[in-house]
Amino acid sequence: MAKAQRILVVEDDRGFRTYLLELLGLWGYDVSVADDGQAALEHCRAQNPALILTDIVMPNSDGFELVTGLKREYPALKIIAISGADAGQTYLKVAGALGAHAVLHKPFPPESLKEKIEEMLDGD
Repeated sequence: MAKAQRILVVEDDRGFRTYLLELLGLWGYDVSVADDGQAALEHCRAQNPALILTDIVMPNSDGFELVTGLKREYPALKIIAISGADAGQTYLKVAGALGAHAVLHKPFPPESLKEKIEEMLDGD
């Protein structure tokens, strides 16, 4: 796998967003961040990431809107949806039905995230 692949992290929680940015950077990925779905769509248009890691519950434009928009504009783009909300499992099922390729419920072990990312990007 080419470790310089670009990943966009979409997460409204600043602390968790920073954690993911640092973790993915340690793994060798080129990581950028957005704090909601609207910012993420704008970023995708400018940066062309290989994979999106998105939260579901966010202000302004949530993960459902983002997954739907990404599938319309970038049907081949890989998406991993994450959620730690009380209804997270239900949200993640909906995200999967909308087109997310994989889902993770927060909190998750870093190894689970790494495995999902490698599964998504190894096919490229």
